[in-house]
Amino acid sequence: MKPSRVIASALLFIVPAAVPVRPADGVPASAITSRAKQTRARIEILFRHRNDSPPPLDPAQNPFRTSSDLSAAVTSSSPNTGSQPAEPTSDDLLLKRAVATLKISGTVVIGDQVNVTINQETYREGGIITARILGAPIYLRIRRITPNSVTFALNDAELVQPF
Repeated sequence: MKPSRVIASALLFIVPAAVPVRPADGVPASAITSRAKQTRARIEILFRHRNDSPPPLDPAQNPFRTSSDLSAAVTSSSPNTGSQPAEPTSDDLLLKRAVATLKISGTVVIGDQVNVTINQETYREGGIITARILGAPIYLRIRRITPNSVTFALNDAELVQPF
């Protein structure tokens, strides 16, 4: 390449960078700063969590939760108006909370009997499972085991939990 072409191509890249950019004719400077402020605000909205920590996730929606994570979330998310924590009032609500703390892995066939694996232990129909809600033990009975679900019972309340 000839030296004159090198100098000419260098000038093409250097000269435009050195020339100050001025606003287009007829556009007030306040409109440009207003647009810059809008852009900056939009960038702040989109990238706010990049600098700050993101909001905490809902533990009930976490597919990798453990029973201790969920019980801690239940105690922290329940409103505490008095000195004692609010306890569930109905068997249905208590059953739902207790079953939410269990980790159901699947079924195991031993002989001709279907068993279910819950919290790394094997249970059969009629078995009793202990779950903890707000530090108190809750005893759940397994009423029925199917290939796709387990039916839990607490007093007269029943809950079918698919897995």
